[in-house]
Amino acid sequence: MTYVRKIAGNVRGTVSNHIINKVRGINRVLYDISGKPLATIEWA
Repeated sequence: MTYVRKIAGNVRGTVSNHIINKVRGINRVLYDISGKPLATIEWA
């Protein structure tokens, strides 16, 4: 079962900036808002 959690915009920004600044080689953080369960996400 998939659960939806709302995350405030300022929290998303803070977390994504922290990841980008602290993890070498990471230059983008994505927040998936699709209705598909995580196990069915396909990247092209």
